[in-house]
Amino acid sequence: MRLWVRLTLAMTGLVLCVVAAVGVLAYYNIGRAVVPNGLMQLVGNAKARLSGFESILRVVRNEVLSTRSLSAHQGWIRARLNGGVDPQDGLSADAWRRHLADDYAAVMGAKQGFAEFRLIVTGDRDRELVRVVREGTEGRVGAAALTELTPRDEELLRRARALPADEVYFSPIRFEQPSDAAMPAVPLISVAAPVRGPSGEAFGVLVLEFDLRPTFERLRAALGNDTEVYFVDASGPYLMNYSGGRIMPAESGRLWQQDYPKLAASLGDKQGTATVFDAADGRRTAAAIVVAPLTSGLRTGVIEIEPFDRIMAPATALQSSGIVVALFGAIGAVLLAALLSRSLARPIGQISAAVDGFARTGRLAMPTGLSGEPKILAAAFAKVVDEIEQTGAALRGKSELLDKTIASMADAVVVIDAEGQRVFANPTCVALFGAAAEIGSERWKTKYKRYLGDGVTPMPDEQSPSWRARRGESFDNVELGIRHADEVLVQLVASCRPIENPDGTFGGSVIVYRDVTALREAERQLRQSQKMQVIGQLTGGVAHDLNNILTVVTGGIEMLAEGVAGKPALEEVAAIVDQAIGRASDLTNGLLSFSRK
Repeated sequence: MRLWVRLTLAMTGLVLCVVAAVGVLAYYNIGRAVVPNGLMQLVGNAKARLSGFESILRVVRNEVLSTRSLSAHQGWIRARLNGGVDPQDGLSADAWRRHLADDYAAVMGAKQGFAEFRLIVTGDRDRELVRVVREGTEGRVGAAALTELTPRDEELLRRARALPADEVYFSPIRFEQPSDAAMPAVPLISVAAPVRGPSGEAFGVLVLEFDLRPTFERLRAALGNDTEVYFVDASGPYLMNYSGGRIMPAESGRLWQQDYPKLAASLGDKQGTATVFDAADGRRTAAAIVVAPLTSGLRTGVIEIEPFDRIMAPATALQSSGIVVALFGAIGAVLLAALLSRSLARPIGQISAAVDGFARTGRLAMPTGLSGEPKILAAAFAKVVDEIEQTGAALRGKSELLDKTIASMADAVVVIDAEGQRVFANPTCVALFGAAAEIGSERWKTKYKRYLGDGVTPMPDEQSPSWRARRGESFDNVELGIRHADEVLVQLVASCRPIENPDGTFGGSVIVYRDVTALREAERQLRQSQKMQVIGQLTGGVAHDLNNILTVVTGGIEMLAEGVAGKPALEEVAAIVDQAIGRASDLTNGLLSFSRK
């Protein structure tokens, strides 16, 4: 009989045994399967609500930035800067203001959650310039009367004006009571972005009042409202509550960690968790929380609460029928297991013993006399082990060759990771810079001094090859000098290439340092030799010119000496001049000898 047939029969017996066990302990066993699924569903719901909330925040952010880029904003700014009339389009500031109101209304028309658009201008006195609101049960959009700024508006302006160009400010969630006191409070967030002129100065702030009700209505339609949901600040305070399909303000002063300490302990520093605990009223309760930083900048969490009895309902329903099935299944399973256990266990046990021996000793000794699938399994395992050994030997050989190659290189090679830590240095690098663990430390800096290519100017840290490599730069032949204590300056050239991770991110760099001290000394000696050669050529030329002059003077002195014969005083002067000419001739001969060397 083939192994798969025997395994099928064995699994049938195992299933029957499990069914029998379920019959005895149905409630608990099914509960163990149901509870994780229920908790996973709670976590999934919480994650979906948080993701939906994050998605709408991103959409709102993009809409605000898109609205801010309307050409009417720049037209109004040009008109304001030029005495009330836009020199480019010829429109007045008031005309541009009406254009802005129409544009805001057009944007709000298709966005149900956009409750109000305002443009607040800054100057000597901050004030509203444009205000477009959504009113009535039908959501009619239109311009509204301007209002005085509140302290909350002033805080909104302060935060928005401090933002970079492509950022927006999200206010905390707040609840406002509509004019109809019977209506529930409306959850709102304010989204603000600065409106800047051509030179970057802030002329105003665009503010969107966003109604969260349509967003949570879509979440309710997709996920239902059978659970209690709390949106919380990860640091502790509640933001709002969601129960029975209604959004309600959170009770101030309460911290979710104090209300659900076991959930907080289970969360720790993770992004999500789920657990079961006893509530304050003694009821068993299942809860899940998912935490993540949102586009608004706030690290937000969603807590999903459900009664434990509701999660255990499937286990309760299956308890009675499971007991009956388990009793009948157990009888057949025991008989079947007794018939199959001996024939099934022997070859599997032999193979298991061989595998265990391989794990302990590294030598594989498969049993003989196997047949069918156990024989195929043993042969396949032996083949895999042989391939692993061959591959391991090949990898070890390549690794040893690579290590020897790098270790024997005359150049210093160092590898750093993305954080700038040295993860490898060959012996040449260690001999040149010291132990890799100390490179760059304060202790290392007291023993080693780095200089620029001139060998005199200290090299700033940010210009050193290691700092540039940590920034992901690629460079070649960067000159520097390194001096250990009072030893001779070592002149180096450094080259670097970054290392990329499989996902394309920066993973580190390889730096190669080449010692060019001897090369620089040879270059210096060559330059000195060339200088001496030029001096010799110049000296020879001067000596030849002097010899020519002395030849003429010597002839003249000889003629002069003949002319003053018999005149002792003049003869003495002529002799002195002749002696001086002789000494000059000796000097030029010495210069000629120097120029020939």
